[in-house]
Amino acid sequence: MAKHDANRMSAPLGTEFLFREKELEKAKTALHDNDVLLIAGPAGVGKTRFALELCRQLAEENSYTVFVIKNNNLQLYEDLVSAVEEGKDYLVLVDDANELSGLHHVLEYLPKAAIGSRHISKLILTVRDYARKQVMQSVMEVIQPETIKISTFSDDDIRKLMETCYGITNRVYTDRIVAIAEGNARLAMLAGKFATDSENLAAIQDASDLYHNYYSEQLHALIESETGVSSAGIIAFVQAIHLKHLEKLAPIFEVAGISTSDFTSDLKVPQSGNRRSVQ
Repeated sequence: MAKHDANRMSAPLGTEFLFREKELEKAKTALHDNDVLLIAGPAGVGKTRFALELCRQLAEENSYTVFVIKNNNLQLYEDLVSAVEEGKDYLVLVDDANELSGLHHVLEYLPKAAIGSRHISKLILTVRDYARKQVMQSVMEVIQPETIKISTFSDDDIRKLMETCYGITNRVYTDRIVAIAEGNARLAMLAGKFATDSENLAAIQDASDLYHNYYSEQLHALIESETGVSSAGIIAFVQAIHLKHLEKLAPIFEVAGISTSDFTSDLKVPQSGNRRSVQ
């Protein structure tokens, strides 16, 4: 979490948890009765922050050992074999489960599927709405999961979020942030960070302006590179890239008309701002 929050272009996760108390209790009840919980909702509504708080509370209440898995396009099976020990109760969170190619390996460690005494006691998956059906189908091959929906915040919730996390009470600022966020927690936190750092929101009229503020430097650098746009397209399509196995992308490089060295050089531009690009 500290590494994530150190990235100036990421909405911080190490903040005070606010609201969603009813959803937390519902989630706890669901996991009491089932081994798998899907946390679904639109992008940016706070699924990851909610899931982390749920894990924290469940670990305190049940002495779980918590693992958090985020897609990095690396082999997962070997990590699970070496990490999961006998006699421990594991609570595992898979963030953006639809992006994890090795999800089936995690599911194989659930009590109903595991062979032997090494297993995962409880599994939490976050997933965006558009991919919920896909992840649900994968999980149902092993077990029927519970699902909880995370919705957007109200305008008053966004104002309270800004006051608590950033000390922003100026009505002009909070009204602008509410208008930009439209209930989206991630946009609200990014706008709050910008307002705190710059003490100015005049240049930010909507979400597009906000994203431009955070990513313009990286985008300009890529555009100035002869192969930057092609490299950015490949990054967006592949999402997770292992630098030791770039030969797998050779056919794509050939079609795009770029070399491996061009691509590697271009990767150095956005990698500090895109935590999913290179692992």
